[in-house]
Amino acid sequence: MSAEKWAAAVAICSAVCCIVELLVTNTRLERTVRFVLGAFILCVLIMPLKGFTGDFSGILSEIPDSPEFSEDISRQREELLRKEIRVLVEKTLKESGTEPYAVKIDMDIDDSSCISIITAEVTLKRSDAYKARYVRSVLNDKLSIKAKTVIE
Repeated sequence: MSAEKWAAAVAICSAVCCIVELLVTNTRLERTVRFVLGAFILCVLIMPLKGFTGDFSGILSEIPDSPEFSEDISRQREELLRKEIRVLVEKTLKESGTEPYAVKIDMDIDDSSCISIITAEVTLKRSDAYKARYVRSVLNDKLSIKAKTVIE
């Protein structure tokens, strides 16, 4: 179907639906008629896709199937997880009244993509050195993360 024919079909369909909707206002079937008209318009809109065969073999062949690609994806996923956990630790500490100087996350991911060991290394400013024990307890109690504090 050409673009002109499709556009004409959409315009005619819209006009017919408007007329039918004006005729059916304030009746008990109004909701049902609107649903049917919406489905009709949707069918007209997706009519050009009916000839699409859905051949995705070209797309799938472009995805590399090498160990390097898998390792790169795993590394990117691990970096993203590490960043998300770091942001969560920083947010939890800020809510508890402590501003960390830096947070470093050490974690282990096993072969089934489960995070098994998480340790947060929280660097505090020298002026906040007295909060070290509090930081460790907050992270352990609220997030079940073992924390190590470093004073800079």
